Amino acid sequence: MKKCTLLALTLLPAAAMADATLYGKLAVGVEYGKAADYSFQTDPKATSDELFYEQYKAGMLVGDNGSFIGFKGNESLGNGLKAIWQVEQKLRLDGSADGDGAKWATRNSFVGLSGGFGTLRLGNLGTYLKDDMQKVDPWAYGDGVNGLSILSTNWLDDYVRNAIRYDSPELAGFKLTALYGVDEVRHYAAAGTRRTNQSTSSLGLGFEHKGFFIDAGYVKFGSANLEPSLESVGMAGSGKKSSHYWRLETGYDNGKLALALAYGQNKIYNPSQNLMKKFRDPQERDGVFDPENSLSTTEAAITVAYTFGAFTPRISYARIWGIRDEMPNEETKEASIDEKIAQYVVGLDYALTKRTLAHVSYGLVTSAMEKASTEQTLGFGLTHSF
Repeated sequence: MKKCTLLALTLLPAAAMADATLYGKLAVGVEYGKAADYSFQTDPKATSDELFYEQYKAGMLVGDNGSFIGFKGNESLGNGLKAIWQVEQKLRLDGSADGDGAKWATRNSFVGLSGGFGTLRLGNLGTYLKDDMQKVDPWAYGDGVNGLSILSTNWLDDYVRNAIRYDSPELAGFKLTALYGVDEVRHYAAAGTRRTNQSTSSLGLGFEHKGFFIDAGYVKFGSANLEPSLESVGMAGSGKKSSHYWRLETGYDNGKLALALAYGQNKIYNPSQNLMKKFRDPQERDGVFDPENSLSTTEAAITVAYTFGAFTPRISYARIWGIRDEMPNEETKEASIDEKIAQYVVGLDYALTKRTLAHVSYGLVTSAMEKASTEQTLGFGLTHSF
């Protein structure tokens, strides 16, 4: 990161522009393979049943791997109190569009106060799971499976709009975080119904000592919110129940050896068709879901890496099981999909410089469902941080 005077940044207050830090990451990769999240066309002659159990088509993509740019700064208010601010923006270096369109401040962006009491921020903020965890999934990847794409780290961890977040000061290695995102609409799902409350609540607790760490995070989405990726494009759940998930991560990192383990569970009401397809739920073929239907899964993963010189080989394994599609209109109330999904990822990072990294990785996803197609991706990429 480097200090610069951003005279042309008219979107920021003049007082803040006097001493701002410019930082970010530029990351692009090439992927080849077949995966559920790729958009290669399927066989137009296939039947609907064949399409659900489709054998994914292979192809090559050049995609962005999480690029962003940010500006941040602070001002001393005296007595150990500081005003802090940050504007962080997602980038798509491959030129493609995403659900956020042309919006500004799509990542952690806020104003706040920091002092002996901790840190209080207001704005568009990541949950504890998004910002302070994810050590089990350090891979750089796009829409392929050459990273832990089946975990909640990839499809549930997100930023929360209209949010308030408090981070406690660290005490004997412990830290606590609380976040609340308000619902600024409180719409009615239909005439004569109660107002919905699609607020988001999150708690996080962490401990770190001499390289050992343990983190726990919980998120609750009010009024059957959809997963965050669909909320970001304006879609909203209409059920009465609340989606929620939690994850526990622990491990060790001494700068050379890195070990991370994760375990978690989630229950998502009114899941999207893309999400149901991701877990190969037969109900996805119907195309219509009751807002109170839910998808539940249990997940676990392990990642091990070791750095020697400029090289860091890494290996990960993840498993999803206990996948259930709850159907309240059925006599049985819930039906198990009876499926297990496993993911394997191996790769190597090479540090060209302190800021520039080259990486290659291969991922494979297999399913216990007899007709389900195997997903696999080989990827290569470059990442530059500043």
